Amino acid sequence: MDPRVCQALELIYDTTVNPGSWRRALDATAAVIEAKAIALVIRGKKAGAKDLTMMSSTYLDFSRTPAGWYYGAWLSRMQNQDWDFLQTQPPHQLIPDLETGHSAKALDERKDYAFPRKRTGVSRRLGVRLNADDIWFDAMSIGFDQREFEIPIVASEKSQALLPHITKALEIGRIFALLKARYKAALSALDRVQAGIALALPDGQIIVKNAEAERVLGLKDGVTLASDGRFVASDPDLTSRIQSIIRDVGLTAQG
Repeated sequence: MDPRVCQALELIYDTTVNPGSWRRALDATAAVIEAKAIALVIRGKKAGAKDLTMMSSTYLDFSRTPAGWYYGAWLSRMQNQDWDFLQTQPPHQLIPDLETGHSAKALDERKDYAFPRKRTGVSRRLGVRLNADDIWFDAMSIGFDQREFEIPIVASEKSQALLPHITKALEIGRIFALLKARYKAALSALDRVQAGIALALPDGQIIVKNAEAERVLGLKDGVTLASDGRFVASDPDLTSRIQSIIRDVGLTAQG
């Protein structure tokens, strides 16, 4: 397997727990399919939800310039017709921009094409819808160097190997985001309890502590945490008893 594909896959799945790594993942994807830039758009149907856009370096660097701010504020909305068109297409079907019913001349003269082309060098584009979800619409716009008069055939071939993984990474990432939100809500509720509360695995490793438990353990006047995350008491017999109780409770909970 192409080592660039392996690197891209590693970075793509890293986004499931680290959304900030999408830039690197899209850069690696662009390298595999020989594209110049990629924009990944996520739309939710929830009322008031805003589009979320992840970009590769070429687009992201442009977006941080005054010209990029102008494009984002005024010209990017012209692409809504393209995203709406993709939303009617089957997932993972690659759609060249010249197959959307517009001529090359008409597209090249559109302000949302012409303005960034002068600053990023991106001309021809390839669009693809990533899923058929009823709640989420995920899609990618893959841009190619303006020196390419047509979208390279290799781009279509190589992108097919990565599209299912990008789709799955987005799906897993949403699940992790939901779990993180629920975890934070549960921890916030525990922090309102004045008694020290800690959640432990059956092997005795503490995985969650509320604020009061943190305070008590920080006193180090009887019980503290060892480097392996387990309770340690000043009396070895007490340490053994604590570990035994945690183990018995854990086995009972599993049963």
